[in-house]
Amino acid sequence: MVVVILGVLAAVALPKFLDLRRDAKVAALQGAYGAIGSAMNAVYLRSVLDGTQTLASSTVNIGGVSIATSYGYPAYGNGLIAAAGLSNPPFYANWTVNGVGLVTYTTVLNGTYSSTNGCAIPYQNATATSAALLGAPNVSAC
Repeated sequence: MVVVILGVLAAVALPKFLDLRRDAKVAALQGAYGAIGSAMNAVYLRSVLDGTQTLASSTVNIGGVSIATSYGYPAYGNGLIAAAGLSNPPFYANWTVNGVGLVTYTTVLNGTYSSTNGCAIPYQNATATSAALLGAPNVSAC
């Protein structure tokens, strides 16, 4: 009887616990989305104060961290990760799809880093005519 009860509990509880890892990744990605949005505003403000917001390429210094900018906003790359205060890993800014940069959440499996564009935040650099664009997190493959 005890074995049957344990079997029923395992069948009900196990799927819930298996999904916790995905939930953690989604939560981390959503937190990173907020951090990148805040970093975009802070970097742009610093760029305006420095008078570099109209330059196609420049740098600003925030808290001792030098951040590459494009028209005042953080330029896509590891400087964007640093500006947002994210750690590298698990977040990387080294994938692009159709000209849009992806800040990916990377997992480690057997010592190998694995990231996909299905667990990422799209980011497009600013241009002379538009601000940087931060897309909603894509959590389809988290």
